[in-house]
Amino acid sequence: MGHISNQGSQAGDGSFRQILEQCMGQGCSDIALSFQTMIAQIKLVIMWLTDRCSTRTVMHQSLEEVYKVDVAPLKNKPSYRTFQHWYTIGTRFVAVAGGGTIDLTYHLGNALRNPDPDTKIGATIIAKIIPVIHLLQGMFMMTIYATFPPSMLATHNIPPQIYCANITVSDLFFDSFIFNMFKLVEHSPSSWDPSKSRHLGIEFPASFPENAKMPMPQESAADAVWSEHEHKLAEHAAVVEDLVDLSSELENFYTNGVKPMDSYIHIPNSLIRGAMKQRWYFDGIHLRHSSRPPASLSDEQLGTLL
Repeated sequence: MGHISNQGSQAGDGSFRQILEQCMGQGCSDIALSFQTMIAQIKLVIMWLTDRCSTRTVMHQSLEEVYKVDVAPLKNKPSYRTFQHWYTIGTRFVAVAGGGTIDLTYHLGNALRNPDPDTKIGATIIAKIIPVIHLLQGMFMMTIYATFPPSMLATHNIPPQIYCANITVSDLFFDSFIFNMFKLVEHSPSSWDPSKSRHLGIEFPASFPENAKMPMPQESAADAVWSEHEHKLAEHAAVVEDLVDLSSELENFYTNGVKPMDSYIHIPNSLIRGAMKQRWYFDGIHLRHSSRPPASLSDEQLGTLL
């Protein structure tokens, strides 16, 4: 194997020297920089493992030898103990990124890969974590190349334009690394099926004064008249037949971000109850289908009127 410091030199930020510089950012309070440090430590581990598994004639047999050959000659070099610590932490980050690591995080990784809807953790993952991840993936289409340089991906025949949301390719990449202490469970295709999540965008800023409260009269007599009037409007509201119809209605429902005073949308219970989890976000509603909703969620009463 040639010197590891030469690997990835064509990958822009993928050279060994630059990865070491990024690792030195550890301990910074800035969240974004701390995340970059974590990615750098993952790259450090992957680069070494990739070299060890290569077919080159010369091979570094130990981490200490890598340090002596590739790190010690550098001007601004970390101590061997620090370098070893980066590698140790990096192996755990690699495992977390692949869906598991030792002890507690290992079990959490398996829970993420194959959540059990009959457990509290599994139900939370299915109802909250997975929908949010799908929502973020839809808003920020990040490719694997944004995290790992092409030289690392090419070792596993993975094209750089693959999106991180591609679970199959993600498993192919992270499952290629051998973890002697544990084995990850298979991903649950049904739990992570993106077709079960859908984000319906709406223009309804909650900060608008018009949206801050219900325009209901304060006097009891006027309140009764107003309520009866609203009930009649709701009874004659347009009934949506499916999610496509609902999405279409929502697109034209709000005027300049404000709900019309004389209109409602009727969502039948048969469309959402027991089969859908709705969650409001800053710019819309996120809907999560479940063929067998957990008991903790099936009792929630979902409103039928917007």
